[in-house]
Amino acid sequence: MLTKTEAGLATGMDAEDEDTISTMRWLAGFCICVAAVGIFAMVAALFERADIEPIHGGDTTSGRIVKVDDDGCTIDGCSYTATIVFRADGRSYTTQTGLDFQDPKPATGSTVQLSYDPADPARVHDLTLQRDDWIAWEVTGATLLVLGVTGALLSARSVRRQEAEQKAVRWAASY
Repeated sequence: MLTKTEAGLATGMDAEDEDTISTMRWLAGFCICVAAVGIFAMVAALFERADIEPIHGGDTTSGRIVKVDDDGCTIDGCSYTATIVFRADGRSYTTQTGLDFQDPKPATGSTVQLSYDPADPARVHDLTLQRDDWIAWEVTGATLLVLGVTGALLSARSVRRQEAEQKAVRWAASY
């Protein structure tokens, strides 16, 4: 097996050039990972947004909070799970909704606005949660995606330029 120096002599590249190309390839891979995280954040934001919007083709109704469970506290605040009872099509249904540290603790007995699917009343969205934290995830995801793709393209371009320069040096040295 050839050492790095021997391989460099065989290809016309010195160890520094090989390290640069290797680093740029690693950077391109890292940038692709950053772009993938950006895509994940954007998809997560869409799901977050979908949970707080009215259900397409659904009906709206009022519900009553019958129970509030503490899910625990962190340095950011506390999160809760509210159990809500509502009526649809003359029947009573129960659902639970998660509230994070941005939301105030709901009072038992308070009224909330819900959107539900008439074909499946168990599918419910709490419309009182008008959070906009999904926007931050969407912007963060888009930024990571753009930075990741741009970094990957620039890194790949740099690798190709370095390899082309080395090929030209080898070609010139052969004459």
